[in-house]
Amino acid sequence: MSEPSEFVLHVFLVLCRVGGIMMLVPGFASPRIPMRIRLMFAVILAWMISPIAAPVTQVASPDMLLLRISSEFVTGVTIGLVARIYLVALEFAGTAISAYIGFGMQPGGVAIDDQATVPLTALITSTATLLFFVLNLHWTVIGALVRSFDAYPIGSGFDIGFRTEFLVGTLSQAFYLAIQISGPFLIFGLLVNLIFGVVNRLVPQVPAYFVSIPVLIAGGLLLAHFAIAELLLLFTDRVRQSLEGL
Repeated sequence: MSEPSEFVLHVFLVLCRVGGIMMLVPGFASPRIPMRIRLMFAVILAWMISPIAAPVTQVASPDMLLLRISSEFVTGVTIGLVARIYLVALEFAGTAISAYIGFGMQPGGVAIDDQATVPLTALITSTATLLFFVLNLHWTVIGALVRSFDAYPIGSGFDIGFRTEFLVGTLSQAFYLAIQISGPFLIFGLLVNLIFGVVNRLVPQVPAYFVSIPVLIAGGLLLAHFAIAELLLLFTDRVRQSLEGL
């Protein structure tokens, strides 16, 4: 790769793959990070990784160039979607937990990606994003990016069927994890409502709804206090396993 144009093309194709990842990875993809900083980080990362990627063969036509750009971008999106799918599943679990313990109608929460949500869900997703960096999962993403150039060299094209099957498998695992995380709160909410439903049938004079809501909220927050750390570590372990399996 002696020609400057070939080197620039090589770095640009690597940047397409890196950019696909940066669009979706938790934290990096947040609109709270200025676009110029994200672009600068992607360019620097592509410049650093480009020497380990296989050299680009000569591009014969603009159609082939467009195909390679699309292939590199889709490869990057596939890697970035792994972490993003797990974060979306965690946000789904947080919304379900909020509903189970009586916080479903509380306004005012803002998640790490600036989307309005309930406060408990915003707290869970923000903490998970912080753990993503504290536990060095962003380096795991970069490691998956580096390994992807061995599995899918530049110009090798992409297999839509295989990657769709992989993403569907990741989606099912992520939402199975969401069910595991929200499961204890679901059981707690069902038990509290069942108990106060029986009390309401036995003693109709007791305002079961107004008595059960404080118990539901207090018990749910107490359960979250003791369980949320283990549940978030379970989330980070699953994300790490999926990224290392790429």
